[in-house]
Order: sequence, then structure tokens, then C-alpha cells
Amino acid sequence: IFSGFKKIQNVAIGVIAGLCLIGFNFIYTFFVSAFNIGSNSNQENVQQIALALPVFSLIIIGFIAPACEELTYRIGLFTLISKWKIWAAYVISALIFAIVHFDFNFTSEGYNLGRELINLPNYLICGLLLSFAYHKGGFAASFIAHAMNNLLSVILILGA
Repeated sequence: IFSGFKKIQNVAIGVIAGLCLIGFNFIYTFFVSAFNIGSNSNQENVQQIALALPVFSLIIIGFIAPACEELTYRIGLFTLISKWKIWAAYVISALIFAIVHFDFNFTSEGYNLGRELINLPNYLICGLLLSFAYHKGGFAASFIAHAMNNLLSVILILGA
């Protein structure tokens, strides 16, 4: 897993994919905010954690969560399904990645199904981008892209 970080090509793929991820998220967030829809529950939870525990959130949200998700969705799920069909690996791993970031707690106060649904394509496309990074550059590439995105999110929350 860690040997991939030694290859400059994998690191470059990760950085480029991370910049694409950040750019896409910026555009998607701008579009969604133009309609005054607001963020989903996942983003609200990240904001609360980051503001309450800034150093902890940089470590957990910035590094540990991306590592765990990349191990699960790319190394585990993507690799397993790609042995059958590569297109299915992209679709299924991205779909599950998106669904995991969806809030199914219909009974929570302030729950907004429309807001969750409008943000679901964002996670789906991010899952596809991370799968592409993994397919082309391995764990190193997908982890770097994912960590860049998450770290920037936490830093922007803390800077606001």
C-alpha cells in the first residue's frame, strides 16, 4: 500500500485528481448555494466537529477518514468488483460511497430529504473521481486526492 507513494506518477495523479475534486466540489457547491439549498447533514457534521475540535478534525477528517474510506471503497470494493467488470467497479463503489454520505435519519430534527438528495450527485461524482485516481495510481493517488479535499474543507471551515 505504501510503496505507491514512492512513485512520482502516483503522487502526480493524486494531486491532479485532488485538484479536480476540489474544483468540482467548488463548482457544485456554488451551483447548489445559488438555489439556497444548503449543505447536507454530512457537511454540517464536519463543520460542527471542525469548530469544536480543530486539531482532532484535521487528523481524523483530513487523514484517517480518507485512509479508511480508500481502504474500504477502493482497495476492497473496487478491486473485488473490477475482477468481474471494471465499469461495475466504478459504478458500484461510487454509488456506495455516495450512499454512505447520505443521511437516512428521517426522524432527526431539521432533516431535509431534498437537501440530501440534491447533494447526492456530488458524492457520486467524487466517488467516480476517486475510483479513477485509484485505478490509475493506486491507493497513493486516491488517498492523496481524498485527503487534499478533506483537509481543504476543514481548513476553510476553521478559517471562516
